Amino acid sequence: MAERNSAKKKLAVATEAEESGNAISELERTKDNIVDSLGLLEYYVKEFDKTEKIQGQVGAWAEKLEQLYNDYHRIIAKLESFSTEEEPVDLKGERIDFDTRYYALRAFYMNKLSKSSGSASVNPQSSVRPLNIRLPEIILPKFSGRLEDWCVFRDTFESAVGSRDDISAVEKMHYLKGLVQGEAARILDPIRISEQGYKNTWRSLRLRFENKRQLIKCHIRSIFDTPAMCKESVEELLALVDRFEQQISVLKSLGEPADRWSSLLVYLLSVRLDPSTLREWENHCAKLDADNIAAVLGGTARDVDHVNEESSAIPSYISMVNYLQNYARVLQAVSPIVSHSAPCFKPPRPQPPPSKFASFPVAAQPETSSSAAATVIQSSKPCAKCGQAHYLYQCPEFRTMNVTQRS
Repeated sequence: MAERNSAKKKLAVATEAEESGNAISELERTKDNIVDSLGLLEYYVKEFDKTEKIQGQVGAWAEKLEQLYNDYHRIIAKLESFSTEEEPVDLKGERIDFDTRYYALRAFYMNKLSKSSGSASVNPQSSVRPLNIRLPEIILPKFSGRLEDWCVFRDTFESAVGSRDDISAVEKMHYLKGLVQGEAARILDPIRISEQGYKNTWRSLRLRFENKRQLIKCHIRSIFDTPAMCKESVEELLALVDRFEQQISVLKSLGEPADRWSSLLVYLLSVRLDPSTLREWENHCAKLDADNIAAVLGGTARDVDHVNEESSAIPSYISMVNYLQNYARVLQAVSPIVSHSAPCFKPPRPQPPPSKFASFPVAAQPETSSSAAATVIQSSKPCAKCGQAHYLYQCPEFRTMNVTQRS
């Protein structure tokens, strides 16, 4: 019976893995078809000036581009949902490449449609529909002169303002003066607001802050200066991981081989975890160590070589980030249960044993005060023993008598 149950479990696991593999394969095929369609739109852009027949199709291409963008990110989200610690799914590079191509096509379409809409006012027979898409408002970061903020500010400002042809240099200068604050603002003060003034200001900012050696040193120092977690918390854990990821991303953009620093980054990140999270991470690493030892002791020589090449005793930085992000999801899932837990069960207080004089009624003892507990209940009939105004069981003389005397 036990062997039959074990066989059923193995069959169920194999079936689930096969269904998951089929779903992933289907999603991969859909993703490839979307990328191929994006490539076709890029081909039309290259042939735009050569063929007059396709020049009136820009509006249709723009609609198709938005559909491809939405479908692609929906497929990517489904693929990333299959990510596990053993088989992580990292599609960040593909997503960035797709978005870059998407924005290039979208800029081309908007440029052509804006020109065609201008000519449509002169020629009412034009059938090209303008692209009416409302983008979310972009909140640009401010720059106060901190060197570690320069790369993010530079790239964001260039992409959102500096590279746009529909914004004049004077308007760009106003944007720049509104975003630059603190020490860095002193560079802008003596420069006049003009077209040449904007060019001079931007060049001065780059000369002041765009020092590659200093930027690399600054972001490496920022990693080492990252504060440790104070307690086990979703917010603190994600803030720690995000800060490491941001600094490493900037260092990669500056040409540093951060991918080769895996062991160092694992150590720097682990010593900043709180004790509870660090214990969970070390427990996870201990399981990996046990698997490696079991593979070495129980496998063949070929298996040993395979373990040495692909299974390191020290997990990679990427696997650690994936583990911590999954652990943060666990903390986020159980936090409402902890904060709104049911009250603990309190057993009822034991009742005192019955008195041996059960035939006589006993007055209930109020819990308000000791003086109230000693209150004597008065009777409408006098006591049969002493003649006072109380019941017989309350009579002091009657209480001093033994059972034989009472009868």
